[in-house]
Amino acid sequence: PSYTVKTSSTSLNLFGGKKDGGGEKGGMGGMMDQLAMFKKAQEIAKKKQELDVEIAKMDIIGSAADGNVKVTVQYVPAQLPVNPSPGYDATKIDIDADYFEGASERIL
Repeated sequence: PSYTVKTSSTSLNLFGGKKDGGGEKGGMGGMMDQLAMFKKAQEIAKKKQELDVEIAKMDIIGSAADGNVKVTVQYVPAQLPVNPSPGYDATKIDIDADYFEGASERIL
């Protein structure tokens, strides 16, 4: 039997083109793309932070279909990068007095 060996090589070229200084992007092509992506990520993070502050000032109100129970919650932005999920704190619970008096333990 005969075997054929095929090899190929790849290169990342982070700092521009090939060893001869060429390449399509010039001397710092790959590094400049990374810098542009980093700047874009910073812009997005800043916009997210501004939205987090704006939403945190809002009262978010949810109510039951019959309107007898209303809950007010407040948005709490994520504090840790390892857990990017935001939180919500219940700040007010409003239960209609007549509904509460007439409700059974099973309903409550």
